[in-house]
Amino acid sequence: MRRAAVFLTVLIALLVPLVAALVSAWAQGWTLAAVETGSMRPGIAPGSMVALAPVDPADVGPGTVIAFRDDRLPSVVTHRVVEVLDQPSGRFFVTQGDANPRPDGRPVPARAVVGEVRWRVAGLGAVVGALTDHRTQVALIAVPLSLLAVSELAGLRGRSTRRRIAAMEAEIARLRRTRVVLRLRSSPQP
Repeated sequence: MRRAAVFLTVLIALLVPLVAALVSAWAQGWTLAAVETGSMRPGIAPGSMVALAPVDPADVGPGTVIAFRDDRLPSVVTHRVVEVLDQPSGRFFVTQGDANPRPDGRPVPARAVVGEVRWRVAGLGAVVGALTDHRTQVALIAVPLSLLAVSELAGLRGRSTRRRIAAMEAEIARLRRTRVVLRLRSSPQP
């Protein structure tokens, strides 16, 4: 019992700040993304989770690490801005992964920027990736609902069994009283 209390205390002590940080980030419009490649090594390793804060394109300059959508890729790309291009068609950013030898092939339009990387946590990218997968989301809803349904059905069956047992015990008690009464009536009178 003592081990369970210690475990629960440690779990709460770890989860409460994490949940508070995530809720705070979400309330401020931040998003989470998983880093899938090593292009930002050594600063951001593959499998890391990054928190992305909304950013005004006017505030983005060389050295800013941004995440952006590339229509050729299914997930966001996290790279460092190495040059800002102000063109008649809008603002663009030349980006490059820290581990890459040269800048990315085409400039990133400001409208494609998801956010500026504010912090990262190594190893949590897989969790973010799993939570954004539709199959995982369905499982996170379906599994607890199924367990709840099974638990309720077992509880109903258990309550029904307990009622039957209680009724049987009441009947046995009644029969015992009746038997005692029958013995008293059938015993010879002195």
